[in-house]
Amino acid sequence: MSSNNTLSLLVSPGFRSAAYLGNALWFTSAAVHFGLFPEFMMGKLSTRKADVKTIETPNGDSHHHDLMRYLGAINVGYAVLAGIRLAPFVIRRFSSDAKTNVKAAVKWDHDAFDIVAFTVLGTANLSQALLNWFWAKPSGRWIIGHLINGKPDRITVLDTLFSVVDFAIVGARLAGF
Repeated sequence: MSSNNTLSLLVSPGFRSAAYLGNALWFTSAAVHFGLFPEFMMGKLSTRKADVKTIETPNGDSHHHDLMRYLGAINVGYAVLAGIRLAPFVIRRFSSDAKTNVKAAVKWDHDAFDIVAFTVLGTANLSQALLNWFWAKPSGRWIIGHLINGKPDRITVLDTLFSVVDFAIVGARLAGF
């Protein structure tokens, strides 16, 4: 596949809508898991055990839960941003009055919106991926950034994957595709 075909694929409506949907699902999952189930996520992601003297439980204390809730809450905005950008694709796909609704959807669907949206989404994903690789992994306090039974953890994989996809679309848009 030539580089022009690859760049054209990156900015095609189907690929972009899949990237927006993936981002929306990824950030929504983070918002739900960290925001609503902080004790569970602390226990799942932490390497802490009950015998460590500095904590009372492997699931952390209320201060840790507050931090996890903030981590969950910060993801809501990104999920909404991805959902807003997904709206024109949904309107086009499921519209009963295609002619009117396609015109409305096309007004939203400009390159600049993709550049802004994917830059914000890519930055959010990249910030998490970099923290996973360069802070969480070396700290030894978290399983994030580590191989688990020979496989990388899915949080680090998806943060990294969406960073690459988001910024690839931005690059293709900036290159005029």
